[in-house]
Amino acid sequence: MGATSIFLTKQESGEMLNTKQAAMFLGVSTKTIYRMEEKGLIHPIRTPGGQRRFTKSALQQYLNKSHAFTAPQNPSKFLVKENGSTYSLFKETELKQEVPTRQRIDHLEQIVSLGASRNHQQHYDQQVDPKRWVEEWDFRTYQTKTYTHGFHNYPAMFIPQVARKLILAFSEENSLVCDIFCGSGTTLVESCLLNRNSIGIELNPLAVLIARVKTIPIDPKTLTIKLKAILNDYQQIKNIEPPNFANLGFWFSKNVIRDLTRLRQAIWNISEENIRNFFSVSFSEVVRVVSFTRHNEFKLFRSPDKLTDKFKPEVLGEFIKMCENNIIGMKEYVHDVLPHTNSRIIMGDTTKDNGIPHNSVDFIITSPPYGDSRTTVAYGQFSRLSSQWLTRIGLKMY
Repeated sequence: MGATSIFLTKQESGEMLNTKQAAMFLGVSTKTIYRMEEKGLIHPIRTPGGQRRFTKSALQQYLNKSHAFTAPQNPSKFLVKENGSTYSLFKETELKQEVPTRQRIDHLEQIVSLGASRNHQQHYDQQVDPKRWVEEWDFRTYQTKTYTHGFHNYPAMFIPQVARKLILAFSEENSLVCDIFCGSGTTLVESCLLNRNSIGIELNPLAVLIARVKTIPIDPKTLTIKLKAILNDYQQIKNIEPPNFANLGFWFSKNVIRDLTRLRQAIWNISEENIRNFFSVSFSEVVRVVSFTRHNEFKLFRSPDKLTDKFKPEVLGEFIKMCENNIIGMKEYVHDVLPHTNSRIIMGDTTKDNGIPHNSVDFIITSPPYGDSRTTVAYGQFSRLSSQWLTRIGLKMY
């Protein structure tokens, strides 16, 4: 199975357009074609020689659906004239935020509405012969944030391509794969994509939450609708009591505390648990981004660069950015995941049987944790701030 190309018959190749022809067909420039491909709006097929080709039917499908796309509304609708002067119905900062937000949500709806998804097979080597592994074991040329793998950062994450190669080599379809230190769920995602059932065991409640979200398929259109509901609720929530945990003001500015408090309440207003968990994972990532912590390590240290007046993070903007990435990743996961696979995540001690029946597991694979928090990877410190915010909204931290 080729990882980067599909061989075409003469009949099929007659329905193919090169990049220039595709640009003419859509009435755009070739540079726009490249941008549309990058954004996931259209998807080329590679010939055996590596040339980019587009099917006429796929381009026509894009054109048909594009007629229903809603253009961003003109911000001038929020302006009124009085005595020859122009006044805004909203504060200037609110107007600035409103227009980009609408544009980003419109763009996300366009991507979700298209049936096609990015082909991630090019990022995986389908060869399972162990003799070849030494040659490319570092996977330097591979994208490691495919599907739902890019949902949330986590210490010492398992490389998806390594997990997939081992699963393909040492297990069969419909078998049961177990990761006894599953972390944020890399093995479980790959097992679902490869038609294997899976069990993951993990002690860290935040990691369990992330793993659950990454392995439960949710309709991306539903997620986009719920995102709009969250943004609407966020605007309505004004006065709400912030959380009260140790050193809150040490890690977050007053404005960030205010905005995170509004956002977490808007997320908690969602009644469906799986959808609420999905957006809670995006929220968790935002917590670290807008805090004073350093980004280049997992231990909790304040960054001097973030303690200046120049550091003014936009909580809502960062949240939308995370949700865009995660909803598109979920769309690609839903497109490729096998419908009858089952993934079970257990928060527990891996030295116990955790209720797993004797001799029921066909293959055990894991990437063990690194040492203790003080000298190596600080799993606990990495998770602390997110966990404090999530538990304060009543989220079930498994």
